[in-house]
Amino acid sequence: MVSNGEKLVYFLTGGFIGASVALLLTPKSGEETRDAIETKTRKGIDKLKEKVCQGKETVEDKGREIADRAS
Repeated sequence: MVSNGEKLVYFLTGGFIGASVALLLTPKSGEETRDAIETKTRKGIDKLKEKVCQGKETVEDKGREIADRAS
């Protein structure tokens, strides 16, 4: 089974790929397109890092909660 976190990663990855393809197909100059892709990539990476950190914190919290229950 796929967890909610993995679904989110797949969704964000698909959105990033779709946005990149859309940018590549727009009638802009090469430099404008590269700049747009670079900006979108940085934003996507930042959001993904944020989500990974949130997921890590959630896992750590649940781990502590389970450890507290066990003891």
